Order: sequence, then structure tokens, then C-alpha cells
Amino acid sequence: MAESALLLRRLRRVRRRARVLAAAEGGVAGLAVGAGLAACVGVMARARGHGVPWRIAFVGAAAGVVVGLIAGATRHISLARCARLVDATLDRGGAARDRVLSALSFVERPTTPFMRAAIADALSHALALAPALVAPARPPRALAGLA
Repeated sequence: MAESALLLRRLRRVRRRARVLAAAEGGVAGLAVGAGLAACVGVMARARGHGVPWRIAFVGAAAGVVVGLIAGATRHISLARCARLVDATLDRGGAARDRVLSALSFVERPTTPFMRAAIADALSHALALAPALVAPARPPRALAGLA
């Protein structure tokens, strides 16, 4: 069914956006951990009377960023979670309706006229929303730890 495919495509776009944001958050968290470990290595080197190995510290921080990016990008984000994000955006300031989540549950089942109408209704409302509006970019939570 064409509406089911369009709804799934819209939800996959939201999932891609959420995955990119999760990768950015993971990168910041990895940088915070890598910078913390680099600071510990620097303190230990100074305590032993050696110079601070800044190249090793830089490589450690960069490795932390890469590991964080990969961990964030490979995090599982289900289509149901994306449907909940779309529903939350649609329902701002009003009563919760869960129309997109309900339509998603109808996608894999044999369709009835009611199911087709629910999917068409959810699709008509979901098409009006851009993925950037559904999953907006916010400052990463680990930013405070990085500071």
C-alpha cells in the first residue's frame, strides 16, 4: 500500500535525524571521556617528573570522539520511538492522540478500511512536519562534562 510505504519512509527520515543527533551526542561524550583520561595521563606524567605527552593525550581524546560517534550512530532507534516523537510534536498543546503510533501498528497487518483511513490520517499529519522539527538539535547533555 502506498500510504504505508510513505509513512514508513517519513519515520525512517526521522530515525536518520535522531541517529545523527545521537552520534553527535556520543562524540561529545567520547571527547569528554578522552579529555578526562588525557588529563589523568598528564597529571601522572607530571607527578613522575616527566613531560606531558600531548601527542598521546590528543590521540586519546580523538579516539574517544571516534568511539563515541560510533556508539551513538549504532544506537538502536526503533520506528515506534520515531512515531512517538512525531506524535509528541503533533500533540503539542493539545490532547494526546497517538495517531502515528497507531498507524504504525497497522502497517504490517492485513488492512481494513478503518486501518487504511488511520494510516492516511497519520500520513497527512506527518507529512506536514519536517524531521528537524520532530527531532530538533539540542545541546548535548555531555557538554557540561566536557567543560
